[in-house]
Amino acid sequence: MSGQIEQRGETVLADQKNTLKGSIVVIVRNGESSIRACLESLLRQTVQCEIIVVDGNSTDRTQEIVREFPVKLVVAPRLDSYGISRNIGVQSSTGDVILFMDADDYCDESWAENLVNNFQNDPQVGIVTVPREPIETTGWFMKVLEYEYDAAARRGKAKSDLPAQKKQRDWTSVTTKGTAWLKKAITDAGGFDGAMFFGTEDKDLAFRINKAGYKVVEDPSAKIRVAPVGSASNFIKDKYWRAGVGHGYMRRKYGVYRPPLGAVATILFAGAAAFLLIIGQPWLSLTSIGLSCLTLSSLAKEGVRLRSVGAPAGPTIKFLFVKWLSRLAEFAGFFRGYLKFKRR
Repeated sequence: MSGQIEQRGETVLADQKNTLKGSIVVIVRNGESSIRACLESLLRQTVQCEIIVVDGNSTDRTQEIVREFPVKLVVAPRLDSYGISRNIGVQSSTGDVILFMDADDYCDESWAENLVNNFQNDPQVGIVTVPREPIETTGWFMKVLEYEYDAAARRGKAKSDLPAQKKQRDWTSVTTKGTAWLKKAITDAGGFDGAMFFGTEDKDLAFRINKAGYKVVEDPSAKIRVAPVGSASNFIKDKYWRAGVGHGYMRRKYGVYRPPLGAVATILFAGAAAFLLIIGQPWLSLTSIGLSCLTLSSLAKEGVRLRSVGAPAGPTIKFLFVKWLSRLAEFAGFFRGYLKFKRR
């Protein structure tokens, strides 16, 4: 599908030191509160790239704000999805490397240059991912999540005192948030799946790109700042759609991913323990209780890590409960995605 294209200013070529050109694609819908700051950060890059904004028929001032900048504005068709918008952005680009940025995220001035250099130096690279950190940490859930990031950072530092190095990653770690993709790899793999309106279209394409022989690397020098997940309810909703429905769809389509069984197993073992106790089998009941507790071991370990970096006890317990609920939501979403969408 193609959208209506509107261009302001000239397409800007990449720095002469690189033979590869970069195109930045931003997809947005009703993003008037953040799109200005996003585009300002992209226009401050040390290597100049064309910027393409794909608008999903915003009803606020998003398009009006975008027209103030020297970027290309593309209006998506009415029947839109993440995959459709990203494909339109890729089709409207002239660069060799496609850099994706969400409309409510931001980057530092060397982000684009650092990413494009990865493709310049290694022709086998198909996707480059980046570390992410939240823009703000308001609310109890985000504050505990910040402790989780801190715990992860400390574990990484304990493994090595050397500066962060580029490393090869698995395709399952890929998102489009601030990442760069070789345009040839995108087209060779057939582009994004437009039917994936619920997210995970990035992992779907990353799977196909990886199968085509390209590799995924992470560049720690190109960190971006992302909009926070916000509340606990938003976190659970995201797990349901992206990790749940999206992965169920991919299971049906490719046979990859398994349903997340941990939280469901906790309930099943606990129920079995109650039933065994009722019918007079106390020892078997205790065994079921032990197995139920075992399924919570990963959450228990996470709680210990959070407490070790100073997370308060009360919010930590609530945080772990939300994590458990999110696994139930992911399980439900997985089967919705698997049963609803047919293998192609």
